[in-house]
Amino acid sequence: MRAALLIFGGLRLIIYCFPEKLSVARKDSCLKVSSPDSIKGNHDTAIGNFGIPQYGGSMAGTVAYPKENRKGCRRFDEFGVSFKAKPGTLPTFVLVDRGDCFFALKVWNAQNAGASAVLVADDIDEPLITMDTPEEDAASAKYIENITIPSALISKSFGEKLKKAISDGEMVNVNLDWRESVPHPDDRVEYELWTNSNDECGVKCDMLMDFVKNFKGAAQILEKGGYTLFTPHYITWYCPQAFTISKQCKSQCINHGRYCAPDPEQDFSKGYEGKDVVIENLRQLCVFKVANETKRPWVWWDYVTDFQIRCPMKDKKYNKDCAEGVISSLGLDLRKIEKCMGDPNADSDNILLKEEQDAQIGKGSRGDVTILPTLVVNNRQYRGKLEKGAVLKAICAGFEETTEPAACLSDDVETNECLANSHGGCWHDEIANVTACKDTFRGRVCECPLVDGVQFKGDGYTSCEASGPGRCKINNGGCWHETRDGHYFSACSTKRPWVWWDYVTDFQIRCPMKDKKYNKDCAEGVISSLGLDLRKIEKCMGDPNADSDNILLKEEQDAQIGKGSRGDVTILPTLVVNNRQYRGKLEKGAVLKAICAGFEETTEPAACLSDDVETNECLANSHGGCWHDEIANVTACKDTFRGRVCECPLVDGVQFKGDGYTSCEASGPGRCKINNGGCWHETRDGHYFSACSDSGNGKCACPPGFKGDGVKSCADIDECKEKKACQCPECSCKNTWGSYDCTCSSDLLYMRDHDTCISKRVAEARSAWTAIWIIILGLSIAAAGAYIVYKYRIRTYMDSEIRAIMAQYMPLDNQNEVPNHVSEDRA
Repeated sequence: MRAALLIFGGLRLIIYCFPEKLSVARKDSCLKVSSPDSIKGNHDTAIGNFGIPQYGGSMAGTVAYPKENRKGCRRFDEFGVSFKAKPGTLPTFVLVDRGDCFFALKVWNAQNAGASAVLVADDIDEPLITMDTPEEDAASAKYIENITIPSALISKSFGEKLKKAISDGEMVNVNLDWRESVPHPDDRVEYELWTNSNDECGVKCDMLMDFVKNFKGAAQILEKGGYTLFTPHYITWYCPQAFTISKQCKSQCINHGRYCAPDPEQDFSKGYEGKDVVIENLRQLCVFKVANETKRPWVWWDYVTDFQIRCPMKDKKYNKDCAEGVISSLGLDLRKIEKCMGDPNADSDNILLKEEQDAQIGKGSRGDVTILPTLVVNNRQYRGKLEKGAVLKAICAGFEETTEPAACLSDDVETNECLANSHGGCWHDEIANVTACKDTFRGRVCECPLVDGVQFKGDGYTSCEASGPGRCKINNGGCWHETRDGHYFSACSTKRPWVWWDYVTDFQIRCPMKDKKYNKDCAEGVISSLGLDLRKIEKCMGDPNADSDNILLKEEQDAQIGKGSRGDVTILPTLVVNNRQYRGKLEKGAVLKAICAGFEETTEPAACLSDDVETNECLANSHGGCWHDEIANVTACKDTFRGRVCECPLVDGVQFKGDGYTSCEASGPGRCKINNGGCWHETRDGHYFSACSDSGNGKCACPPGFKGDGVKSCADIDECKEKKACQCPECSCKNTWGSYDCTCSSDLLYMRDHDTCISKRVAEARSAWTAIWIIILGLSIAAAGAYIVYKYRIRTYMDSEIRAIMAQYMPLDNQNEVPNHVSEDRA
């Protein structure tokens, strides 16, 4: 059986386009009813394809069936209904009826009302189906991405039983169990992603592209560590034989209608065609095949994410040339990929695409693949939100217990039981806001924490005490402290556990057996040199001749017996990291890498980014496929503990800008000192010219006297030959590199600014007259200034003096009193 793309004239019927996708589902979770006895037992459910199922775990709760809004199509707060559980009670599972609105909307409304999970009762007797998200609905996409609670479809008959028990006043307690939703036969998980290279199909495509980008790092870590085996798949359809010569089939299919994809824009008259998508899907399959042959299957994630970034449809770059640029940058063999793809115009089967169509048909417990995207983990279809944390949790559920890698213990996977139940019953310090409760992938454990570099020690249940350096900064180490009259005293003292490393290495060097120094005296000399209290150490050691247990050695013997996931210690030396025995070479780099893997992502210290730990992908694969400048020895490849990224660098204070893959250009002040800003430059006969300018717009421009692109070349302009200068009748022109020399005949002088020749005497006369005119102009300005001073300053003062004198004898009619500026004697 193969899926078909049916085309009738101008009408297309694509079998996967429904308002809300439905497919017959396998029974992928178990709902166990613990009370009442009338319906006690296990019942099958089908997990919703949105929200976040608790893969690998279980959830207990009480079922509630609302009296109003029973289909959940409206907000419950409109009816004054809340499902939020009260402190000390079980979470609420809301039971709603199917119909009238999207499944996702029912769950969203229940989540907003405080529900912890949703059960949707079918309204007809039929096999359980998968509840999927609406197709191409922008309004629903806004709330679907925020759904975080799990949901499941139950049969009509079981739903009726639940409703009856609730109406009879019974308390219905249930447990939704996902622990067997993903089988875990061994210590390696096999998973596959059914995907598509089309990036213009709306909400679903955006969600898929975001997932691939975000999940890439985790996927590559799991693959490189041998924890997982990943395979990408692509869905194609075939065109019915009767329509293979139609315009629609030819535009959407390759190999004469055998492998088809819908038109990306849903418009045959413009943009890309369906066959463009099929060809790129085929190319991505071949990228995986060739990368897998070179033992680097994880490069598929690099290609797909780089292709999304560099070759989007919206920028008209979704084509062969852009794809081949990405392939070359990743160091893959382009010829092998082209050979793998074959001829898309051949009237024959393509081996890879034929295998993909055959693989769409369900085998065993997986079921048919009818929804894009589809994730399959250990041959079981994943149901839930396509989001990094949710998918990682489903993959981790596929490992046997105690075999899951460190990535499965990160925050992306854990469900926090420590918040829901008063620190999970573990020790906690309310004042310092510190708890021993640690929520793991498979449940909470009580372990004394590490806070701000300070390790707490104790049983984790009733006591934890800060120890080691810095312990006094955490609530003063739990010790007495007081300040009086500006004097501070504390009973807390700092510990130095790292001194063990100093003692052991010093003892090896100073007290070797071969030199007959392996004795108490030499050991005490080392202890004293390290500033340790010898009396306390002697007291700790006790009497080796006593007929009784030594507390420390007894604890060591007890500790040899394995607890939890660690196992017994039977080999020397044995290294244990986060309660897991390390297996590998006892060498600095290998051990440090194992320890660094125990940190949560983004929390590892700087030591984890050293050369001892990193696998430098920038060195191993031609700069990791990123932009690089061999001449300036600059690259955009940045190798991190969890993979390479392509980012334009900052070099000697100069910031490079670009996409990091194909281009990076120096910008800003100082850019010219980095390989001359990538611009042309040359020195001849002691003269230096450059097309780079720090004050420019970042582009290369040939300097005056040159012409060219400014990047690869700047050629000298022959001003004489092109008659751009030195063109007066008396001029004699000679071209130089970057300029020209112009001389005049007899006693003439060349004026460069005016491109003319003049007599030297005239020039001298002109200079003399110029000097005379400057002197005359200066005297004129001085005279004018003097006149202004006289007019507006001196004359005003004298007038006021004369008027004051005359006013004593002939007062003015309009002046009753004039201030006298002189004394009577002077008048």
